[in-house]
Amino acid sequence: MNLSLFSTKPGESGFRLNTFEIWNWGTFDGQSYKIEPLGETSLLTGANASGKTTLVDGMLTLLVPERRMRFYNQTAGSKGERTEDSYVMGEYGETENEDTNSKETKKLRTDKSKAHSVLLAVFQNESNFITLAQARWFSGGELKRVFILAYKQLSITSDFSPFDNNGDWKRRLKQKYPKQGSKEILHFLDSPGEYGRLMRKVFGMRSEKAHTLFSQTIGLKVLGDLNEFVRVQMLEERDSESEFQKIRTYFKTLNDAHKAIEKAHQQIELLHPIREKSVLIVNIKTSLAIFESHKNIAPLWFAQKQENLINSDLIEKMNEEKLLESDKINYESEINQLSEQERELDIQIKNDEVGKQISSLERRNKELEIVKAEKEEEVRRYNELAEILELQLNPQSKELFDEQRNKAISKKKKAVEVLDQNDHDRVEALSRKQTLDQNFDNISNELSLLRNQKNNITGSPARIRSEILHHLGVTEKEIPFVGELIKVREEAKEWESAIERLLHNFALRLIVPDEHYQTVNQYVNQNDLRGRIIYHKFNKKEVVPAIFQSHEEKELINKLEFRSSNFTEWIRSEIQRNYDYLCTEDLEEFRLSKKAILKSGLIKNFGRHEKDDRPEIRNKQEFVLGWTTRKKLRHSGQMQISLVRKSLKSITKSHTSRISRLE
Repeated sequence: MNLSLFSTKPGESGFRLNTFEIWNWGTFDGQSYKIEPLGETSLLTGANASGKTTLVDGMLTLLVPERRMRFYNQTAGSKGERTEDSYVMGEYGETENEDTNSKETKKLRTDKSKAHSVLLAVFQNESNFITLAQARWFSGGELKRVFILAYKQLSITSDFSPFDNNGDWKRRLKQKYPKQGSKEILHFLDSPGEYGRLMRKVFGMRSEKAHTLFSQTIGLKVLGDLNEFVRVQMLEERDSESEFQKIRTYFKTLNDAHKAIEKAHQQIELLHPIREKSVLIVNIKTSLAIFESHKNIAPLWFAQKQENLINSDLIEKMNEEKLLESDKINYESEINQLSEQERELDIQIKNDEVGKQISSLERRNKELEIVKAEKEEEVRRYNELAEILELQLNPQSKELFDEQRNKAISKKKKAVEVLDQNDHDRVEALSRKQTLDQNFDNISNELSLLRNQKNNITGSPARIRSEILHHLGVTEKEIPFVGELIKVREEAKEWESAIERLLHNFALRLIVPDEHYQTVNQYVNQNDLRGRIIYHKFNKKEVVPAIFQSHEEKELINKLEFRSSNFTEWIRSEIQRNYDYLCTEDLEEFRLSKKAILKSGLIKNFGRHEKDDRPEIRNKQEFVLGWTTRKKLRHSGQMQISLVRKSLKSITKSHTSRISRLE
């Protein structure tokens, strides 16, 4: 119930009936009838059949909207005698029809199409008003109802008249009482259930039991057992067992939540150092961002600073240029004057005999200056060469000059020999460099290929497989190499070299599923593969799983790991059947076994023995087992570094040899 917290008037607290109006309800016909309790306790009296029950049933209809919860005129002991339809039509009695010998009901409103009815009650809680109203009419012989709850004091005469079946009265009400912000002043409801829920929410009723209690209380005439009445009519039915189970479930949930909270607190404490580190990292990143912005701005700042300095310097230089231009004009004027004097003096000297001799001596002096300069240049060049050859500079005698000349000729012959040898060494070095470059390029190409693929198989087999896949339009997973699906276990790493030599050829074989077999045959038959390829036809239905799996740790199959695929069982079966070798380090055990392999790579197949120690076979770069290229990439990188070091060492050795020969 919506009560004021500071109300000091008990007579005004809670919603109380202020006014109650009815129009065309039962025998109240033609106009609006109104009673006004104004929140006070009121007594309704009158003679029999004066309409007391009709008024009470109208109030019951407003407050108990669902028909299943209310019964009209219970005190008269005639449940079902009165209905909403009978009240709307204004039924008030019965008459005998002598012609048909039957009873007919008397009605105040005989035409259903014109029969309308409105019930309205205004409730007040201090200064707040709530209006409940219900309108009824017939449409196609069926009774229609609209339920209204308003936060205003309404009246039938001023708000519902004139009333019609088309709903114009609704539109008038909505226009008269529009929304106030987001709050609706009027609620129009078609369902009695929604109307009841909204009423209970506004009036503060705890449950719909209040409607039933109100209906029963109005119809109460004889009270037999008070306890039974309170238990049945006033109290909600409760299932103690289910409520206990709910409480138990709630307790378990709360207990789990408490444990989860404690766990979360502990996790937060454990994560606190990480948070501190995170805050520190964020601060560092912020500082870094600031420094980065400063770094980005710095070139512009320095450029502007440089521009300002250049502009100021330019202005200064322009001022200096103006001064120099002024000085230049003065000096040119002075030079012109001196030139004029010089011409006059030259004319005077040429006309004099002594002057003629002076002119002749000046010409001779210029010629000798040129010869002197040439001789000095030759001496300078001689001294440079002599210093290089560790000879005496500026020889003072012809004998010393001839001796030094002979030494220079001897050194020239020796230098020519050294140059010839250097040319020979250079040719050899270039040849070695080309070989190293070729090896480097091969390894680089293989590295690029390995980075772009997921297996260790390169070269001609990989190229042929790629061409077949391109022709068929399928992926590597559909036609794999055997080697892509096998690798040596990490715990058997020391056997990797020997197992690679044993399974090398088998690993380079392709597995062709039955659906691609005919197309692959046609392609291989019609094309020059420029290489060699071996492939097996694979039919999953023909694969026979291994019945017996050896658990002997030394057997080859137990040192291998198989990648999960449709071909795994077939590969495992092939290895068990054709490569059932014993991996041993004991020569005696090797001798007694039919098939065995040593770590050194020595292979025994009954009476046949084989060991292949060719460098290209033992080179890890040629290993083909495994479905990742990580190890091979690392080994290729190491080989690249080794080749670069080897090339640098060769170049250093060549330069050292040249220097020693020159010395």
